[in-house]
Amino acid sequence: MSGPEPATPDRLGPALSALHLAQLRWLDDCDRTLAANDVVLSTARRWLELLGLVRLQLHRVEHRLGDRIIPPGPTPPGMPFPELDPAAVRATAVARREALHRWLAEAGILTTYRRVEDVLDLDQDAENADAVTDLGLVVEAIGLTRGPLTWLHANRHATGVDAVAFTNVIAPWRRTGAKALSDSLRWLEALRDEGTDW
Repeated sequence: MSGPEPATPDRLGPALSALHLAQLRWLDDCDRTLAANDVVLSTARRWLELLGLVRLQLHRVEHRLGDRIIPPGPTPPGMPFPELDPAAVRATAVARREALHRWLAEAGILTTYRRVEDVLDLDQDAENADAVTDLGLVVEAIGLTRGPLTWLHANRHATGVDAVAFTNVIAPWRRTGAKALSDSLRWLEALRDEGTDW
């Protein structure tokens, strides 16, 4: 009986490219939506699809990397990513978050919702959360991974691609945006369901 197929750069490269494209598509749609002051309900439907695709591609990349131990090695050529400035990424995320807040406030959409950290913990009380904050964290995670994904797309056959993908794509998503992405999808789902006539 053979085990799972090893994650080779040939299988990892397309998954990384698909994640990069999915992230860019949502950011582009976000910017166009805010500029056009689009209808919230149709945007919720579209963003559910686009952010769901980001989450799917993120899972694909993680699956391609598998549970392998990635040994530290020499830094591949072209590193670090010159366009990656965490302060600039954070400032961009804050500006988009403020624009999202204005857009949703003008539409009369409440962004505060109740969230439980662990649904299996019966003693835990629900806490307030903010959908705009969650979307801002998603924007920040995309900003942190944009440069590395661009480099990985151009250098998909370089040595050390697995380590770069884990350290500069998966880790920032786990640290910054994975939970916010899931919470954003749940909030968008509730927003869509609230505005849908059955």
